[in-house]
Amino acid sequence: MLLSTYHKPLLLLITVPALISLGIGLMPFATLPLEEMLQGSSYSQFISIQTTDQARSLLSVIATGAITTLSLTYSIVLLVFTLAAGNIGPRLLRRFSSDLVNQITAGLFGGTFLYSIIALYSIDSDFVPNGTISGAVILAALSVFQLIYFVRHVAETITIDDEIAKISKNLQQNLSELADQTRANQGLPSQNETSKTTTYKAHRTGYIGDINLKLLIEWAHKNDAIIHFTCAHGTFVHKGDDIAKVDMHANTDTDLDCEGLSGFIEIDDVRSEAGTIQFEINLLIEIALRALSPSVSDTFTAIACVNSLSAAFAVMARENIHISTQADHNGDIRLVLHGLSLRQLFGQAYHPIRRAATNNILMAQGLAHSLKRLSHIDNDDLCDLVAKHSQLLIDQIEHYKPLAADIESVKELLPSRQSPKDHNCDQ
Repeated sequence: MLLSTYHKPLLLLITVPALISLGIGLMPFATLPLEEMLQGSSYSQFISIQTTDQARSLLSVIATGAITTLSLTYSIVLLVFTLAAGNIGPRLLRRFSSDLVNQITAGLFGGTFLYSIIALYSIDSDFVPNGTISGAVILAALSVFQLIYFVRHVAETITIDDEIAKISKNLQQNLSELADQTRANQGLPSQNETSKTTTYKAHRTGYIGDINLKLLIEWAHKNDAIIHFTCAHGTFVHKGDDIAKVDMHANTDTDLDCEGLSGFIEIDDVRSEAGTIQFEINLLIEIALRALSPSVSDTFTAIACVNSLSAAFAVMARENIHISTQADHNGDIRLVLHGLSLRQLFGQAYHPIRRAATNNILMAQGLAHSLKRLSHIDNDDLCDLVAKHSQLLIDQIEHYKPLAADIESVKELLPSRQSPKDHNCDQ
């Protein structure tokens, strides 16, 4: 793998504007020969400049303004990176660096500068390319409109509520895809006690990245095997750790060469964002913990993160997402993907946020609200989790001995405990 997942967005921030700038900058090489051919003929022109001094002055102003605004644009982008890393989370820098609006804005300003410089170079005493100059004026006008939109977009980018909403939307989409796979492939393949089992081990240290399911299914179908993943996407593994177990029929004479699977399973230096439910959940947890830190002290941002997390757990509980299987074109199950544990993810989210909300009654009320909403979902495991974390929340509040009225205000928002067999945690 030539580029790690972390460096790809940063590379896009450089290469995409460069390609746009180059494309716009090369346009005079097409317009100038055409104008030379039409020189002396009567054709309508957007701008008609007779003297070379006027043409050079106009193009110089456009080029100077474009390169100045380009430097301003990158300064604003770097400022946004700094604010995002400090107030929202450093892991969101990849999303900002791959933002299409930032790339188009930088490319348009750079292209306008190159276009004006090349057009300026082509002016001589006998030839004033009015058509090409008109193009530079049009690019300058487009740059002004793009700059206005860019400033508005940047203001929305650093709004933390909007970022939480985007993360929550991506999380809901990933959960919906996993739920569709779960419904389409109910049940697990039967375990054959006489089958041969081969273990596929990590070929390097890092995070399990993109998994090419299509090619893996084709490989398993060709070898008449079933691949059981023992690690989820985004799991950190050392070189030589087990990633998957490959089962094949006992009557097969040949042994499988699992080294070929390394071409279908990427291991990255950093955790990949694409298709990772755990990654999105961790982002929300990180934003919530940062918001609850003494340096920030933004309780309402943390409550917004808890609300998004509770919505994700509600989907997992309703859809009963635990494991996903993939079948080949014959309907035979070929892949068994590692499931997502509701209990593990629930504790991973609520434990640190609850601990960070020490002596914060407003945050405790927000946690109680989220637990109350989850208590209405028909899921035995979720009922147990709601009851457990409700009691932990009360124990923590009482440990720091706030006012009795504050404790009671939290208890009133918590669900009433009931047996999980009744399929509803709230009375």
